[in-house]
Formats: sequence, C-alpha cells, structure tokens
Amino acid sequence: MNLSNHKMNKEIIQVGSKIYEFPRMHYETDESYYIRQNFFIKVGPKTQKEYMNTLNMSIVLANIKILNCKYSPEVIEHLNNLLID
Repeated sequence: MNLSNHKMNKEIIQVGSKIYEFPRMHYETDESYYIRQNFFIKVGPKTQKEYMNTLNMSIVLANIKILNCKYSPEVIEHLNNLLID
C-alpha cells in the first residue's frame, strides 16, 4: 500500500532518540491506529527503508487483528521477524 496516496493526519512520536511522523488514515479507527502505533514503536525503524516497511507492516498487523485478514506465510514470517529483531 502506498501511504502517500491516502488522506491522513500525522502525529509526531519518539522512539528512543529518534523522532518520526506517524500517519493516521482519515478512515482509521482508534483501535487500528493504536495497534499500528504500538507495533511501530516496538519495531523502532532505523532507516527510511525500515520506516516505510514498518508503516506498511503495521497496516498488515491491524488488518489481521481487527479484520481477521489472511496473508501468505512469507508475509506472516516477515511480520514476526520484525517483532523478534
């Protein structure tokens, strides 16, 4: 998903010594937003590439938890690896 194509608000959050803009889609519920934000904080991306990947995977996680979406084993493994690293 390309987040740049969606209307969103951005909140500033701090993860360790890093400060990030964290987007919230205009249609997003509080529950979804906080699931995504907590995941983002746990992962703590260090580069721009990791930042974008973590934002995208936060949407996957929220879709799994709230909408019971199913994803390929590779996507689930990637999601789990982000939480372990």
